[in-house]
Amino acid sequence: VAEQRPAHVEWVKAHVDAGSLILAGRLESGDGGILITGDISEEAADEMTATDPYELAGLVRYDRTSFAATLRGAGL
Repeated sequence: VAEQRPAHVEWVKAHVDAGSLILAGRLESGDGGILITGDISEEAADEMTATDPYELAGLVRYDRTSFAATLRGAGL
Protein backbone atom coordinates (compact mmCIF):
# COMPACT_ATOMS: atom_id res chain seq x y z
CA VAL A 1 0.00 0.00 0.00
CA ALA A 2 2.75 2.45 0.95
CA GLU A 3 4.41 2.01 -2.42
CA GLN A 4 1.21 2.85 -4.31
CA ARG A 5 -0.01 5.60 -1.94
CA PRO A 6 1.52 8.61 -3.78
CA ALA A 7 -0.07 7.53 -7.07
CA HIS A 8 -3.38 6.80 -5.32
CA VAL A 9 -3.39 10.25 -3.67
CA GLU A 10 -2.71 11.91 -7.04
CA TRP A 11 -5.52 9.84 -8.57
CA VAL A 12 -7.91 11.00 -5.83
CA LYS A 13 -6.85 14.65 -6.22
CA ALA A 14 -7.37 14.49 -9.99
CA HIS A 15 -10.90 13.16 -9.56
CA VAL A 16 -11.71 15.72 -6.87
CA ASP A 17 -10.46 18.49 -9.17
CA ALA A 18 -12.57 17.07 -12.03
CA GLY A 19 -15.67 16.98 -9.81
CA SER A 20 -16.22 13.24 -10.07
CA LEU A 21 -15.25 12.80 -6.39
CA ILE A 22 -16.56 15.17 -3.73
CA LEU A 23 -15.26 13.43 -0.59
CA ALA A 24 -12.52 10.88 0.02
CA GLY A 25 -10.84 9.57 3.13
CA ARG A 26 -9.57 6.67 5.19
CA LEU A 27 -11.66 4.82 7.72
CA GLU A 28 -10.56 5.63 11.25
CA SER A 29 -9.80 1.92 11.72
CA GLY A 30 -7.30 2.10 8.87
CA ASP A 31 -9.05 -0.83 7.19
CA GLY A 32 -9.97 0.98 3.99
CA GLY A 33 -11.61 4.17 2.91
CA ILE A 34 -14.69 5.78 1.44
CA LEU A 35 -15.17 7.71 -1.78
CA ILE A 36 -18.27 9.84 -2.34
CA THR A 37 -18.84 10.67 -5.99
CA GLY A 38 -20.53 13.62 -7.55
CA ASP A 39 -23.51 13.14 -9.83
CA ILE A 40 -22.05 10.47 -12.09
CA SER A 41 -23.52 7.25 -13.42
CA GLU A 42 -22.87 3.83 -11.92
CA GLU A 43 -20.89 2.97 -15.05
CA ALA A 44 -18.75 6.10 -14.73
CA ALA A 45 -18.09 5.30 -11.05
CA ASP A 46 -17.04 1.75 -11.93
CA GLU A 47 -14.82 3.00 -14.77
CA MET A 48 -13.23 5.56 -12.44
CA THR A 49 -12.43 3.11 -9.64
CA ALA A 50 -11.01 0.63 -12.15
CA THR A 51 -8.21 3.15 -12.81
CA ASP A 52 -7.21 3.62 -9.15
CA PRO A 53 -3.56 2.61 -8.68
CA TYR A 54 -4.59 0.61 -5.59
CA GLU A 55 -7.12 -1.30 -7.70
CA LEU A 56 -4.63 -1.84 -10.53
CA ALA A 57 -2.12 -3.25 -8.02
CA GLY A 58 -4.74 -5.62 -6.57
CA LEU A 59 -4.66 -3.91 -3.17
CA VAL A 60 -8.32 -2.93 -2.89
CA ARG A 61 -11.77 -4.04 -3.89
CA TYR A 62 -14.47 -1.44 -4.36
CA ASP A 63 -18.04 -2.05 -3.19
CA ARG A 64 -20.41 0.52 -4.68
CA THR A 65 -23.54 1.58 -2.84
CA SER A 66 -25.95 3.79 -4.76
CA PHE A 67 -28.43 6.13 -3.13
CA ALA A 68 -30.62 9.07 -4.07
CA ALA A 69 -29.35 12.18 -2.28
CA THR A 70 -32.52 14.14 -1.64
CA LEU A 71 -30.93 16.72 0.65
CA ARG A 72 -27.52 18.35 0.39
CA GLY A 73 -25.58 20.74 2.53
CA ALA A 74 -24.28 23.98 1.09
CA GLY A 75 -21.28 23.40 -1.12
CA LEU A 76 -22.08 19.79 -1.99
